[in-house]
Order: sequence, then C-alpha cells, then structure tokens
Amino acid sequence: MMVDHALAAARRGFRVFPCQPLTKDPMRGFRWKRDATQDEATIRALWTETPDANIGAVADGMIIVDEDNKNNKPGALEFEMLDINDATYTVATPNDGLHHYYAYAGLVSQRAIGQGLDVRASGKGYVIAPGSKLPSGEYVVAKDLPLLPAPPELVAICGQPRDPAKDPRVAVVELDTEANVQRVIEYLLHFAPPATEGERGDDQTYLVACRAKDLGVSEPVALDLMLEHYNDRCSPPWECEELELKVASAYTHGQNPPGSDTPEYHFAGVEIPEPEYRPRLRGKAIRAGDDIDFDQEWLLFERLPQVGTAMVVAPSGAGKTFLAYELARCLATGDKFFGTEPDDKCGAVILAGEGLAGVPARMKTLGRLPISTIPTGQLGDKANVKALVADIEAERDWMKEKHGVRLGLIVIDTLTAVGLLQDENNNSECGAAVKALEALALRFNCMVLVNHHPPKNGTGARGGGALHAGFDVVLEVAHEKGQEVRYVECTKAREGRVGAWGSFTLISIVVGFDRRGRARTTCEVSMGSEPRVITGKQPPKFDAFEAAIETARVTDDVPKGQPVKRASVQTAFGELAHISDRGNRSKAFNKCLDFAAAAGRVRVVRGANDEQFINDVKEEP
Repeated sequence: MMVDHALAAARRGFRVFPCQPLTKDPMRGFRWKRDATQDEATIRALWTETPDANIGAVADGMIIVDEDNKNNKPGALEFEMLDINDATYTVATPNDGLHHYYAYAGLVSQRAIGQGLDVRASGKGYVIAPGSKLPSGEYVVAKDLPLLPAPPELVAICGQPRDPAKDPRVAVVELDTEANVQRVIEYLLHFAPPATEGERGDDQTYLVACRAKDLGVSEPVALDLMLEHYNDRCSPPWECEELELKVASAYTHGQNPPGSDTPEYHFAGVEIPEPEYRPRLRGKAIRAGDDIDFDQEWLLFERLPQVGTAMVVAPSGAGKTFLAYELARCLATGDKFFGTEPDDKCGAVILAGEGLAGVPARMKTLGRLPISTIPTGQLGDKANVKALVADIEAERDWMKEKHGVRLGLIVIDTLTAVGLLQDENNNSECGAAVKALEALALRFNCMVLVNHHPPKNGTGARGGGALHAGFDVVLEVAHEKGQEVRYVECTKAREGRVGAWGSFTLISIVVGFDRRGRARTTCEVSMGSEPRVITGKQPPKFDAFEAAIETARVTDDVPKGQPVKRASVQTAFGELAHISDRGNRSKAFNKCLDFAAAAGRVRVVRGANDEQFINDVKEEP
C-alpha cells in the first residue's frame, strides 16, 4: 500500500506529502514546503483520504542529484564525470534515471550542474519517493544504503545560493500579500499566454514566472500558483519538477527585483488624498410595519436608477460605444430604450478615452440634442480630474440654459482608456476607482455608466472582483463573431430586474462627404427584442459538463437555484468526461463553459476572494 511506502520514507528521515496519483505534482491546494510531515498519524490520515497518492519527499538536509537519461540525455555519463562516491542511498526512476541522495546541512543553489543532471536541495526542492508510480513505471530503491555526506567537490559544483542581503534584486516590497497573490492569480487565469510545445514554450513559461515575480510573490508561492492556475492551460502541462526549475531560473536570472511592478513600489512615498464624498443625510429610522411612501427615482424604470453606477461589459467590436450614444439619444428625446421610456428627458456627457476619430461623425447624427463628448485621459492625475470636473460643470450649465434639462448621464468610454486604473487586477485600486465613480455620480446627481471589456478567455468583467461588486448595475453585451445581431442582458441590479433587455444591430449610415467626395460613415443602433440564438456547434463532452453541474451541486450540498463553485464543477467534469490528459481536459471544460455562457444557459459569478461560481440560469428562482 502507498501509505506503507510513505511511512517508510518518513522513518528514513524524509518529510513527505501527497502528490496526485500517477504524477509528480503536489495535491491541489497542498502547500508542500509548509505542510510536509514526518508525523505518522498525519501521514496515515493523508493517505486514507487519497490511498493511491504518490509520495513527495522534501530535500531537507540533503543534496539530491537527479540523473536524467530519457530522450538520449547523457545523465549517466555526466554523473560519472563528477568522479564522486556513489555508494549512497539511490532510487531508480521509471524513466531509466537515478536519484543520488547525499546528506548536507548547508544550502546550495538548486540548478542544473550538467546536461541531464539537476540538483534538489534544502529550502527549495523535492523528489518523488520509492513506491510512487507513473504511467511509465515505479520508483524503486536501487541502493539501500545510508546517505553519504555530500562530497566537497559536489558542494563546490552546486555553488552557494545568492545572499539576499547582498543581492541588488532583493524584493522591493513586502511579498505574498493578499493583494499581490490575487493579482498574480488574475494574471495567470486571464492574461498569461499558455506554453505550447514546439512554439518556444520554455521561453513563454520563463516569462510568465518573471511576471509573477514582478507582481510581488515569492518563488515558492509563484510555483504553487502556476501549478494551480496556469499549468493546466499549457500543452502539454509541465511536470512539477520541470516547472519548478523554470520558476527558479526566473527568480535567479530575471532582470527586475521581486515586486517591481506593483502599485506599492510605483507609488512609494506618494501621499494619495482621500476622495471627497458628499455626506448622506441622516434620517428618521424606518421600523418594520411603518407605512412609508417611498418612490424610487429612475432613469429607466426598474432598469437604471437616476443616481448610481453602471457598467457595460462587451468585447471589442461589439458596439458598446454606439450603444452608449444611443442611450444618450433616447434620454434626450424621450424615445424608448429597449422598450422602456425614460422617466424624464435629460442630457448626457460622454468622456471619450478612445475612438476619438469617430466622434464627429457620431455627434453629427444626433442633431441638436443636449449631448456632449469630451476627449478624456489620465484620470489618475489629480489636476486632470479637477479640469475635467470643471468641463462637465460647463456642459451641465449649457444643457440647463440651452435645452432646459438636467445632466442625467455621464458615460466613461472606456474604463481602461481614460486611465482611471493603473492595474485593473488590483482589488484595492478597483475598489478606489468604484468609489471615485460613486463620488462623481453623487456630485452631479446622475448615472455614471462605464464601458469595459471582458477577459480574453471568459465571461464577466475583466479585472479584480471589487470592480464587478462595486457597481449598481452590470450589463453584458454578447456578440458572436461573424454575426450582426448583438444581445444585451442585465446580469446584476441592486434595484430593479435582471435578465435580457433585447437585441440590436449596427446600421452603417452616410453622414457626409470629405473634400475628395468620399463618403464619411458611422453607425446607428437598431434595437430589437429577438431571443438570443447560438449558432456555434455544441462542443464535445457538453453532456458531461451539464451533468458535472448537478454532480457538484450534490457533492457540495448546494440548494437548487444557488451558484456552484466552478472548481467543484471542473473536478466533477474531469471524472465524467474521461479525458486522461489534464491539459486537454481543462481545454474541453473551458470550451463547454464558454458555450454554455454564450447560450445563456449558465452565468459565471464571483464570490468572496474572487472565487468563481457557476449559476445554472434555468434554475434561478
């Protein structure tokens, strides 16, 4: 039994931990450096939970030379050339390699010391212990001998690890803070390009590890996070030992110090004043049963409140800018917006951070309405914000004087382009940005609507969870590539209704001609109410995906109508889909999830600590 092998390794003096069956990778969520143990009761409990788990052995107090002979690597020849005593505890690996164990109380660099020779050492490394199995075979003891003291020539070849106190690349901020870890998770999930064999995958993985270092996590945490949130997307996924070497190389040879691309480093010594908020008036307590006459003020009844914040999430090219101008037009004229008439006519200011070349044509189609566009950028600069507020006040006064209406809508197009966020994956920055938008809404007693993008691979708003959580209303525009029709759905509403708003298409119109007689065009929005139809082919294993939601619901004891953890659904999918390769299994799951979300069958939502959940739309109460 595997537990007996784990106990034998512990009695020999190794701290052990469980690895995923038939792999070299630690169990998901298991921090091996911290939680590895020699305690027999703990070991029995760990292997009772997963009886076929492989055994990882931490290289505490040792130098372990990993001799690799697969794929014609000359590991055996390189080890022989070291000319050191090999009469020590030795383990044969399933791929014709050997692990030579030597006792050493000090620290050495963990690195390659020859072609086909790597070193695992105290403080960083681990190996797979005897009794463990891979698809290619089993780890077995080749020489059951005591550990020899590490020969001085081996210690010299390994070299000493660099002294952090003397290293110019020492961390420039506190590492592994909650914000830094979350920032790295968001990067790995949504922005880190996966490595593909034959397409410079080694370089790509090295660069991803460098980026994790720059974002402010330590080497062991970077390795854990890449194993959990990045490795499955690589094709094929890295073996844990290989990925460990890539990460170690990034931290050894990377040009930038750890934490060099964090807000804490960039803004060190900068005093950021607290935003000014209009205080809310205190009122009389409302008691249960009181007969209160309360009338909610709306821009669009049960859709957009008169004062608050809203976010429109749509991919590039989906028409979110044209949709914002159409909303402004409907508010100014009183026309219905997706079937709902504005409560009162009002004006709008669009703060345009991108697409400025198309603004004159768009404004020309609107005629003489209380709508203004202000080119905007660098809202992270206090002087720019002060000047912008003055510009908005001037347009507000013009609307009142010229058209007799109040300013009811401010559009920010887009959140990224206007420079309000330096790092959209930083939850602290996201929270501060949302508070600033709320302050803007209160100052002008209006609705502030922000255009934003989804992640490259996924649904919902790009960036930290505090971004989505802070808005009163979130709208998502779905647009399948090659299709003319777009669909608008409200996925969050603190007041009002969630659900489909309707569909729209973009119609090209001619607004004039240039001096050479060429037509100048823009687009108008044509709204409809047709239900969303998915034209794409249902991906393979979709039946397993739907069954996985139900399986996860039962396993986690989640009531009908409540969201299920994405991680639980993915685990159940792995058991039901019968796809052996982890990378292919992860890709199949993501394709099924994207299809289901696009079809309106599920919705991906975020919970505490940015944990993702899947809501089965047909089961919503």
